[in-house]
Amino acid sequence: MRRAAAIGLAAALCAAGCTPYPPAGTGGMADRGALPPGPADPSETRLAARTMQRLACLDDRYAAPAARGVALRQPAAMALARDARRDALRWTAAGLARDGALAADRYAAGLARLGGPAWGAAC
Repeated sequence: MRRAAAIGLAAALCAAGCTPYPPAGTGGMADRGALPPGPADPSETRLAARTMQRLACLDDRYAAPAARGVALRQPAAMALARDARRDALRWTAAGLARDGALAADRYAAGLARLGGPAWGAAC
């Protein structure tokens, strides 16, 4: 009896491990946009708005190293910066304004590492 149950459990685990992941952009609630429009607290609403403005400024700063071909010389650093930007957008859209601001800080730090110490910190 135990052996049959173990075999059945193993078969179920193998079948579950072979199921495909959903396509990109159709996964969680943040990808589908099924979340409320943003934070309800006014202070977090202001923080979310500042974070979105900061991300727009940081995106302009991201374009300069990308145009200089830094992605070919430092692909991992560019990918980490893109990941931090994605996290900041997702968390801010999900109503997690503080987490989004922290991810924007990571994005800015990654861009500063890409551009060197003379890189302007206007954002």
